[in-house]
Amino acid sequence: MKYFVHTVREGEDLHSVARKYAVSEREIARDNNIAAGEKLFCGMKLAIVRRDGEYYIVKPFDTLQSIAAAHGVDPDKLAALNGIEGGAVFLGQSIYIEK
Repeated sequence: MKYFVHTVREGEDLHSVARKYAVSEREIARDNNIAAGEKLFCGMKLAIVRRDGEYYIVKPFDTLQSIAAAHGVDPDKLAALNGIEGGAVFLGQSIYIEK
């Protein structure tokens, strides 16, 4: 794992910070005890944790099952690791795949 501390700049939101470090918004929120939809403020310090593994960006027609099969992982484990409920993934979503 790699750890970073990010200082939020003017105009940044959870989405832009997540894209910068190639981690999911959900992970940043979880690692920093941020509630869903909570706004970031300028100067706020965020812990960014990059775990050993890889991130996959959901493409058109991907499903949780097809992503899991392509990476040789259990779909239920993949869902639990990424906080996915009901098996639904959405276009552009960052999915963490543990090695």
